[in-house]
Order: sequence, then structure tokens, then C-alpha cells
Amino acid sequence: MSDRVQWIEHKGKKILFNDYSGLQGSAFTQVVEETEKAILESGKKTVLVLNDLAGSYMDPSSIDRVGKLMETVARKGITQIIALLGMTDVKQQIADLLGEGMYRASSPEDGKDWLVSQV
Repeated sequence: MSDRVQWIEHKGKKILFNDYSGLQGSAFTQVVEETEKAILESGKKTVLVLNDLAGSYMDPSSIDRVGKLMETVARKGITQIIALLGMTDVKQQIADLLGEGMYRASSPEDGKDWLVSQV
């Protein structure tokens, strides 16, 4: 895993932190692929995920790849509980299309606290 995709711990719970900040195009898609691999290799049925999207841009190819990640993970029976940082209204609309129940966190700490409160 790169330093953009890493497992962190908060209040005794493991969270997959994905740093998409400032990325676009193929660089964004590469991190999506690393994220998918980390989730699938985790051996967990429920994965807490914190995504930092500040200053990033999702082109149609990136959006498609995120959709495929969501489908693949769901097909494997893995539930993702997702908190999002750095959200704009447009990014929120995209997130709403890709899946329900994603939390729009106001800070990293807020996102981590919300995630661990869900399990």
C-alpha cells in the first residue's frame, strides 16, 4: 500500500484511510484501485472507511472506477461504512449516486468518531 492508502486506529477500531486530496484522473483512479485491494485483502465483513477528497477532481473514468469498487466489494459481501472529508456540493451529489449513507465529516476527528460510533 502507498502512503495514500493506510490502516489507522481510532478508539481501538481499524479504519481504512484513503487520501485522495489533490488528485485527479489516473492518479485518483490508482488510489481507488489500491483502496479496493486493501478492502478485499482485509478479511473483514465490515470496513470503516475515511476518504479525504479535498481538492480532488473525479472525471467520468474515476467515477466509473469508484462505482466498480462499490459493486465488487458489495458482491463479496463486504459492508463499507464511509465518512467523507473535503466534500463540495458536487462531490456530495456524486457520492449520493454511488451509495447511500455516506457521512459528510467536518474534520478528520469528526469522521473517525462517527465511523467508530457505527459499529
